[in-house]
Amino acid sequence: MSQESNTTLDQCLRAVWRRTQRGYATGALLAFARWFVPLFLVVILIDRLAYLPGWLRAVAALSLLAVALRQAWFHGGSRLRRFDATLTAQQVEHAQGGLDSLLVTALQFQKQGASPGTSAAMWEHSQRKAQEVARYIVPREVVPMTALKRPLRIALSIAGLLLIFALLNGSFLAAGLGRLFTPWLAIAYPTDTKIHLGSGEMVIQEGAPASVEIRLSGRSRRPPNSRCAPAKASRAKSISRSSIRSAPTKSPRPRAISATASMPAMPAAAGARCA
Repeated sequence: MSQESNTTLDQCLRAVWRRTQRGYATGALLAFARWFVPLFLVVILIDRLAYLPGWLRAVAALSLLAVALRQAWFHGGSRLRRFDATLTAQQVEHAQGGLDSLLVTALQFQKQGASPGTSAAMWEHSQRKAQEVARYIVPREVVPMTALKRPLRIALSIAGLLLIFALLNGSFLAAGLGRLFTPWLAIAYPTDTKIHLGSGEMVIQEGAPASVEIRLSGRSRRPPNSRCAPAKASRAKSISRSSIRSAPTKSPRPRAISATASMPAMPAAAGARCA
């Protein structure tokens, strides 16, 4: 058989093999996404409520990846392989039907030549027939992708929900991602706690005690090792007041404190009193 015939058959089989591998790889990725995203959201919600320690977050991250990768392996990852002309020819013959091992026989003739007792005319005829059949083989008919439609719809729905969640509360999602996959870093979830000074400008004399009224509004989660003692839980937004005794200053002159000065948010529970 001519070099052109060999090239035509090889190109046909490689096109079928590439489409097959794309289907397996796509199925594996869709399975990974279907399992990874929901489990990830569940884990970060549990972490938000319980503030898991670093070692437990590391275990959760590894378990999450193990489950998602296992599903990806079972849904196409285990079928990824290198190009094998004989196996691909068998796949084409099984999908097309009626070829009577024509492609496999032609490949064997290419590798080994005509077997003893086989005429050269028969050998050339089988090669030419396989080349003609290869010209009319359509890879999308041999390897349909209809089985991926349902997993694709599920994955797109999950991706849409994740996108909406990221748009509504992207900082929470980023914090959960950082806490889960970098458990050695001290990352806290964002809160809506606000601190307000109860009075306007006030004068504090050096060495004299002073009482500063502070109002805490919003909800916050008390992180571990916090020095603030939690008060009774309340679902409604509450306001608490704390008395803070000022430390003596080095300056002998009275100092004015503005009530509008910005102060960092304190991750204390609503109704908590801090020393």
